[in-house]
Amino acid sequence: MSNLSSNYKSEYFGKEGISTSNLEIIQSWKLNQNGKNLVVNKFNFIAKQDCTIIINDSDPIPFKANKEFIMDIGMNPIHRVISEFKIVEENINYWYMGIFKD
Repeated sequence: MSNLSSNYKSEYFGKEGISTSNLEIIQSWKLNQNGKNLVVNKFNFIAKQDCTIIINDSDPIPFKANKEFIMDIGMNPIHRVISEFKIVEENINYWYMGIFKD
């Protein structure tokens, strides 16, 4: 049921699927797990059920179903890059896409 998509020739990535407990989204794209952490400039996320998310080691944040999380450094330079985006609960239907920072 999971639809994984990334063009390794570019900086774009995205996925649609069902979460496992404490699913880390961004670092799951690392090709070398011992390499430096990935960070993103732009990130969009939607969950089909209410859930809890953690961003950059934040406290847990309640997130409402069918609302879109949008972070874009190009459009809003006060945003910080994201290196961690975690869905706390399992069995959450989600979709996301983003652009890695060089």
